[in-house]
Amino acid sequence: MRIPNLPVFAWSFRTGAAQVSVREIGRYIAKKTHFSEPGTKVRRLKMAFTIPDGLHQDLYPLAWLVGTWRGKGQGEYPNTAPFTFEQEVTFNHDGRPFLTYFSRSWLVEDGREELIPAAQETGFWRVKPNNTLEVILSHNTGIAEGWVGRFDVAKIQLVMDQGYSAPSAKLVTGGTRLYGLVEGELFYAYGMETENHKLQAHVWSTMERVSM
Repeated sequence: MRIPNLPVFAWSFRTGAAQVSVREIGRYIAKKTHFSEPGTKVRRLKMAFTIPDGLHQDLYPLAWLVGTWRGKGQGEYPNTAPFTFEQEVTFNHDGRPFLTYFSRSWLVEDGREELIPAAQETGFWRVKPNNTLEVILSHNTGIAEGWVGRFDVAKIQLVMDQGYSAPSAKLVTGGTRLYGLVEGELFYAYGMETENHKLQAHVWSTMERVSM
């Protein structure tokens, strides 16, 4: 299995008026997270949960992800106006050694109460030796991707390994993802590279757990 070296993330994202590098966020996540031994209750700041019943032992390091998360985020990209969105992410399991994953989002427009359906993606997360992850994702926009990466306690970094775009879909040539548990909330950042634009920040969000 080929695992590329994870790059130092060169792009950054904005939070409030400040611009923060993903490396800084990674350090912050590492400082703020804690994971106790498998099979015991996990506590981190305002968050406490127990290893889910029936969870495959290989998935214990990702037990903190299991459940549904919901929150808001922002996005930007060349030739695209900055936007705000709501996002809901669900990680689940059926006792086998992988997590199922589903994410959906809605655009938020000023002065409009109704949310506008936006990006959706679904897939599977598999834990491999040496804190390695293999992730397969499929998008409603006609794109499918394979990702590889590593996890360190409650910080996850992924790099796009291979991708497929349907004939009518946008060609995505590279990407990075960062997930982390920060003070009980799920932080997510995605950087995208296309045939016309270098790797750079695209979307980022913070979500609260709404169910286990």
